[in-house]
Amino acid sequence: MQVREKRFEAGESRSGETGSRREETGSRCRVSRSSLIFSSLLAPRSSILLALLLILLAVSSCAGPPAARRTSRTPSASVPDKTLPESPPSTPPAPAPGVPSPQDQVTEPRQEVTPRSVASLRLTEQARNLLEAGNTDQAIRTLERAMNLNPSNGENFYYLSEAWLKKKNFRQAEEFNRMAAIHLKTDASWTARVAEQAERIKRSKQ
Repeated sequence: MQVREKRFEAGESRSGETGSRREETGSRCRVSRSSLIFSSLLAPRSSILLALLLILLAVSSCAGPPAARRTSRTPSASVPDKTLPESPPSTPPAPAPGVPSPQDQVTEPRQEVTPRSVASLRLTEQARNLLEAGNTDQAIRTLERAMNLNPSNGENFYYLSEAWLKKKNFRQAEEFNRMAAIHLKTDASWTARVAEQAERIKRSKQ
C-alpha cells in the first residue's frame, strides 16, 4: 500500500509538473501572440512615421536653396552706386564792377633799348636845357633830330610844343601837344603835364 501511495504521489507530482509546464507554455504562447499583435499594430505606424520623415526631409531640401539664393541676391540689390558725381567746371570769378578784366587791360609794348633810342634821349635832355636857357631855335632843331631817331618818344613832342608856344606859334604848339597826348597817354604824370600844357596854349591864344 505504501508503495502504491508513493507511486501515486509520484504520478501526481509528475502530472503537476506537466501541468505547470503546460501552463508555462500556454503563457509563453499568449505572450508571443500579444507581442505579434502589438508589433503588427506598430508596424503601420512606424512606416507612416518614416514616410512622414522622408517627406519632411524632401520638402526642406527643396525649400532650402531658393532661400539661400534670395539671401545672396538681396545684398547685391541693396549695394548703392559708388560712382562719384562729376565736379562742375570751375569758372573764374567775375571782376568787380568798374575794374577792367585782364583781357581788357592792354599793356604797351616796352621799347627796346637801342643805340638810336639812347641817342634820342640824350638829344631830348639837351633840348630841354636849351629851352630853359632861352635858346628856342636851337632847341627845336635838337628836338627834331631826336624825333627822327625815336619817333615814339612822346617827350620830344611835348618839348617841341613848349618851344613853339614860346615862339607864339599856337598852331604848331597845338599840333605837337596833341601828338604828345597820344604817345604819353599811358603815363599818368606825363598825361597831367600834357593837359596842363594844352590849357596854357588855350589861354595864350585868347
